[in-house]
Amino acid sequence: MEKIVIGKIVNTRGIKGDLILLSYTEPLDNILKYKTLYFKDNNEFKEIKISKISYYRGNRFVMKLNNTNNINEVLKMRGKNIYIDFSEIKDELKDNQFFYFQAIGSKTYIGEKYIGKVVSVHNFGSCDILEVIYKNEKNKRKQVMLPVLDEYIEIFDLDNKVIKYKDIDGLL
Repeated sequence: MEKIVIGKIVNTRGIKGDLILLSYTEPLDNILKYKTLYFKDNNEFKEIKISKISYYRGNRFVMKLNNTNNINEVLKMRGKNIYIDFSEIKDELKDNQFFYFQAIGSKTYIGEKYIGKVVSVHNFGSCDILEVIYKNEKNKRKQVMLPVLDEYIEIFDLDNKVIKYKDIDGLL
């Protein structure tokens, strides 16, 4: 199952194995919904179960894991990202909402012409921007930034990894 980052363990607190968790969720307290979390250890996802979590300050929470009573048991987790299964939140997305990672790798077209694949998604304030790598007429690798706006897009099918823009002069 695909995992997504929802926070990061930034430090320990006290000597009894409490951890300080920086939440990336929006709204902030959405992180309280998840009882089963994961962290990566040697490129392998390991499940962690929270026995207690409470608000700390700012966008941070203090959490206690099941079966941990000592700082030495949790020190290796400091600095680790915290993940959940994407399936837990996929149904919460509203129309026209997506997670950036879903767009990565999508084949991108302008009209019927294949342009390239999405390599990154950015947001500079006004809208999401897809960064697409393509080859120009001289077969040189180029990048183009394309806005994610309804008025430019015909098809935005992330399940099949296809994004099709209207054939608008000056878009490329």
